[in-house]
Amino acid sequence: GKIWTITLNRPEALNAITMAMAERLLQILSDAAQDGEVRCIVITGNGEAFSAGFDIKEMAGFDEAAMRDAFVRRDPLFKEIALHPLPI
Repeated sequence: GKIWTITLNRPEALNAITMAMAERLLQILSDAAQDGEVRCIVITGNGEAFSAGFDIKEMAGFDEAAMRDAFVRRDPLFKEIALHPLPI
């Protein structure tokens, strides 16, 4: 079967995950779960780090409502990885 490789590609920011990246990752994980030929997913980071986590420079510009929205939209990523039907 197929192996999907996802590469976080922001080495200048230690692959810190932006809101757009989190949303895209969620979509890719959903697509992989629905593709009957995918057997596993590898997530890697370009450069010296896998990922520094969520992008705190992006979050510095968030007001209270935007921060709350970020948690609601972005945090399901970890649950999706942990409970994904494929090995990651």
